Amino acid sequence: MHIYSLEHDHDDEPVFIARWLAEHDLPLTRIRLYNGEPLPDPDQVDLLIIMGGAMNIYEESMYPWLIREKIFIRAVIDSGVSVLGVCLGGQLISSVLGGVVTRADLPEYGWHTIRRLREHVTQLPEEITVSGLDIFPDEVTVFQWHNDTFSIPPGAVHLYATDTCQNQAFIYDSRVIGLQFHPEMDSTTIRAFLSQSREKMVNDGLCSVHDDTLSRIQLFPAGNEFVSGLLYYLTGLVRK
Repeated sequence: MHIYSLEHDHDDEPVFIARWLAEHDLPLTRIRLYNGEPLPDPDQVDLLIIMGGAMNIYEESMYPWLIREKIFIRAVIDSGVSVLGVCLGGQLISSVLGGVVTRADLPEYGWHTIRRLREHVTQLPEEITVSGLDIFPDEVTVFQWHNDTFSIPPGAVHLYATDTCQNQAFIYDSRVIGLQFHPEMDSTTIRAFLSQSREKMVNDGLCSVHDDTLSRIQLFPAGNEFVSGLLYYLTGLVRK
């Protein structure tokens, strides 16, 4: 199985995703786009993981590799491959599928609870509703850090929302999943992120967010468990 992760900066690594794949003896090839590493042939990909990043998907003049990446993601999706996008990755998937990425009405920082949209359950693919609905629990408290938001692209099923940001997750064609949040991070990476961002958070008046995130750091396993279910489902599709 050829699994690739597209990485946009050194602070947004696969973390638990890489750990889960290693524990299941599934090799991961990491493509660090910020270091100029080349993209593989789309035909070589069995599962694509698209990670987050500090940039916005429309900042192509500053990050010209975004242009090539979008073309690559579209080619992978068109070839029938399973794809999982996290935060920026979810925004990239939405964009290449015809959605739009805009500034959110309110940014989301720290811990937020995503809730499944029950009215959309009937729209889920039969193979999920019959055998795997438990991979989409009713609600999960996850780590968030984003200013932009994606729209649900045409043909996709809207899965989750929060009180402050309606579009948190979608699934397209039973095999392409976009997430707005960060279920892959663990306590170590969240602490490191907060430490590195401390000065900016103080300047932006986010001290309370910093303190609240640390005080509830024990919530991170819920996100790990959530993404574990998605990986079990998506790697299972590859094996079929």
